[in-house]
Amino acid sequence: MGIFSPNNVVIENELKDTNELLEAYIYDELSRLSDEKREEFVKSEAAQSMLEAGLISRKTLVRLSKNDDLERRIGMAAIQLSKEHDDVLYDQLVKVRIKERELLEKINNKYANKATRVAKIGQKDYLKNKMPVAFIRK
Repeated sequence: MGIFSPNNVVIENELKDTNELLEAYIYDELSRLSDEKREEFVKSEAAQSMLEAGLISRKTLVRLSKNDDLERRIGMAAIQLSKEHDDVLYDQLVKVRIKERELLEKINNKYANKATRVAKIGQKDYLKNKMPVAFIRK
């Protein structure tokens, strides 16, 4: 159940895995930190506690590391190079990403009402409990 309140019937009825959504919220918040703060969090007791409680996974901690940042930057550079070299693969990527945006829009439209309820309640519970925020704002 994570930090979502046990009385939260809307989230329980709409989502099968609230922890997966919670982990995405936590990852999003932590990924916006400076490199130093992110590294500090990864090595902290708070991270270990969250790991043991099942709020985050080892995979999430690895994604927050400097190596992940380097891989992301390498990927961005490779895409830019393929664009500048008029690579056929770049053209295919552009088409796939256009299709992805279309599909995401359809998914968002289809689940907008339920997703809005889940997100509002999840946000309220998440901010009320402030698990990673307590560490970040120290």
